[in-house]
Amino acid sequence: ALAFLKSKQVAASRTAVNSCLIYLGHLGTAEAIPEMLRRSSPEEPRAMRRHALLALRGTLQGGRPSPRVVETIFPYLDDPNFEDVVEPALAVLERAELPAAFEKELERLLGGRTPQVRGFAVRKLSESSGKRAAEILVRLLDGPDEALRRSAVSALKSSPRAPSLVLPKLLTEKNADRAWELVHLVKGQAEGLSAAELKVLGAAAVKALDAGDRRSEALLHLFRHANAKGYYETFLGRAMKAKTARRYADAERDLRLISRSEEFDAGARFQLGLMTLLGAGKDAAPASPKVKLGIDILLGLAEDPAFGFAARLKKEGRALGPEGIYLVGFGLVEGTGRVKALGAELLRGVVKQGPKTKVGRMAKAKLDTEGLS
Repeated sequence: ALAFLKSKQVAASRTAVNSCLIYLGHLGTAEAIPEMLRRSSPEEPRAMRRHALLALRGTLQGGRPSPRVVETIFPYLDDPNFEDVVEPALAVLERAELPAAFEKELERLLGGRTPQVRGFAVRKLSESSGKRAAEILVRLLDGPDEALRRSAVSALKSSPRAPSLVLPKLLTEKNADRAWELVHLVKGQAEGLSAAELKVLGAAAVKALDAGDRRSEALLHLFRHANAKGYYETFLGRAMKAKTARRYADAERDLRLISRSEEFDAGARFQLGLMTLLGAGKDAAPASPKVKLGIDILLGLAEDPAFGFAARLKKEGRALGPEGIYLVGFGLVEGTGRVKALGAELLRGVVKQGPKTKVGRMAKAKLDTEGLS
């Protein structure tokens, strides 16, 4: 069939040439690829070019085209004839492995005539591991073409270079919803951020949180995904400093930010219970929601004999004061067994410390109610 195609008799008839090309494409004859490339050149009639490219696609049968095929076919993507030239050329090039040298041309094709060519350029850039390709995709995020933007988002989600390139954009983004879009874009690859980048991200997240900035949620989410250990250590340290400064509400907030972390152990839960309780204020009633929330946390720990609840609570006596001890005792005394006994012991201590004070009288009244006087 190839020899027939090259014969003078066939060459004189376009119809015969097209028929031979169709036949060779069905046969999948690799030896015919050079002739198919020749017949696809711009000097040939458009119908012949189409048949040559379709025959080439059939011959490759989903395989990767050789560098020679790529170098010959790639310029066809600029051809004004989409149906006969560009479309079949795209079908051939779709499985091609394009070297980094093509990145500049792919960038140019982002402004191509048709959405199919522009989409092809994005897909091929996404397959490159080069920094330039990733930078081009990041620039598309702010481009006017919505289809290209969506394609770039999809491509960047699997790019290991994306987090480092998107981070500066995220840090300067003022819109909270847009910040979330950028975070979801890179969080899957966020562990690849460098130590210096993680430090910058953590500082930005903390600054936004303290300022009450709505973007803080997105920044904190990425910080946690990128460096779970650093995230935990950052907010545990902040919570303990806030506790020392008697900023109990801030300490509670920071502890809640890490309460779902794997490292959040019984000791951290104890601190969360205390900070929740202290954050309710000195004059909080036992029935207040905030106090109940703190007591529920502490109650679970008091029921664990291995935790050493009484000893730990004793160390916190100065911070809690009589009012805090009263609230803990009030909550525990409504339990059973050893927990109830511990609650009674705490209330008796409050009574002994100030029997005529308001909190001392309230502790005495609770003991009377429970029949523990």
